[in-house]
Amino acid sequence: MAAARSDAGHRPGAEAAIAAVVVNWRQERATVECARRLLGWRLLAPAVTVVDNASGAAAVARLREALPGARVLANPTNAGFGAAVNRALATTDAEFVLLLNNDAELGEDAAGELLAFLVAHPEAAVAGPVLEAAAPPHEVIAAGGRDPGRHGRTHARAAERAAELAAGRPYRVDYVPGTAALLRRAPLAAIGGFEEAYFFSGEMADLCARAGDAGLGSYIVPAARARHDLDAAADQRAVLYAYYSLRNRFLFVRRRRAAPAAALAVWALRGCLGALAAGRRDRGRALALAVADGLRGRFGPADERVRR
Repeated sequence: MAAARSDAGHRPGAEAAIAAVVVNWRQERATVECARRLLGWRLLAPAVTVVDNASGAAAVARLREALPGARVLANPTNAGFGAAVNRALATTDAEFVLLLNNDAELGEDAAGELLAFLVAHPEAAVAGPVLEAAAPPHEVIAAGGRDPGRHGRTHARAAERAAELAAGRPYRVDYVPGTAALLRRAPLAAIGGFEEAYFFSGEMADLCARAGDAGLGSYIVPAARARHDLDAAADQRAVLYAYYSLRNRFLFVRRRRAAPAAALAVWALRGCLGALAAGRRDRGRALALAVADGLRGRFGPADERVRR
């Protein structure tokens, strides 16, 4: 893990209260490993909450047994990422909340960099690290997020932020990927938290856009690095993520554009071309279904329909 400066715990704000949230859906081992790393932090000492999305009573019992230092909340249905995080946010009064995917790793020093930035910049609502691939040579896979209503590739490449990365200078972005992000809880709760209709993918872009409407910025802090294992859920990424990431662009456009017809047409065309070009039949079907649902305004959970 690429580390930030080792004096994170001694900078102003390192003593502030932090809650950490990890969402689980049928990935007990990864979730336990991720939560245990967070519980091992000694300077920031976050209160760790795991929110399980209907993995079953036995799975929840095992999580609670494996993570005695964490709080485990169980949703009776798979409510999606945004709804799971909203539930955790409603049960904490921590000033800052760290979101971390169970297939990602963020060091305590890197989290300290994010915290120090938010403490020093009250106009910022969200701070995130540069995301690197877990596998060597640990290339940068996301240097921030770009408006999903305007860009086909929403994760900024390192070359697009080369000057800021070289200087180690924090910079504003359209959104911070939810893979690893530190949130200022109160103002984000005041604007309604996460929009749950996205279910999975796009909810961070929506939240950061609404924060921007309220005068609050979203930033990447280059001194902080996190690693994301893209192979951990490769099958889900090829089909379910393909579906939700395309379909939810239609929701984002509907919510963010005064006259969305042209933008919806663009995403419909892109999706149809993507479906035709997909080398896998299941992925092609998922993309075609995403276009159909997006145009109809059919959002929320769709796992069973996509995987049928």
